Amino acid sequence: MAAQSSTSIANRALQMVGAASIMSLTDNSAEARAANNCYDACRRAELRAHSWNFARKRALLAASATAPLFGYSYSFPLPTDCLYVELTNDWDSDWLVEARAILTNSGNSPVSADPPSGTVLALTYIADLEDPTLFDPIFCELVSARMAVEMVERLTQSSQKAQAMQAKYKQILDQATATNAFEQLAQDPPEDDWIVARGFG
Repeated sequence: MAAQSSTSIANRALQMVGAASIMSLTDNSAEARAANNCYDACRRAELRAHSWNFARKRALLAASATAPLFGYSYSFPLPTDCLYVELTNDWDSDWLVEARAILTNSGNSPVSADPPSGTVLALTYIADLEDPTLFDPIFCELVSARMAVEMVERLTQSSQKAQAMQAKYKQILDQATATNAFEQLAQDPPEDDWIVARGFG
């Protein structure tokens, strides 16, 4: 069985559309140009859109030597391959993602490492995974369906096929996210301060 590749993902998309297959994304053909134009954007968009188990990474972030000008005490630069910061049960302080960094008033969120107090931040995140051999097979199918939606009108000039591709994409998305959810424990959201203060938490 051939390994998953950007070309195999593109060819699956072209098959969905009813277009000719390609040998490479760099082929000199309308099909290859259409696939090459949307492959990377579709891959990155789908990775960021959901909390994929196969693309999850962990990192310990060092605080920047330069603190935010106001509002927060610490700035933790994100890993270069971070597409999406995950929220876990351990996040218990205010924070936000701004300019490729996490701004927060506490170094104890989500998990503090030695030395404590604002110098290190433990993080789980969804990475900008580029190697198709590491993709979940159903994610490959999802990217193919997303590409088919992007390419169908350009390659077929058929609004009917475009509608069919939208429906197929939605069907595969539902299946992919459901399968992904079965392979992880449910995450409870952080406790609401109003609820905790009133004894309901």
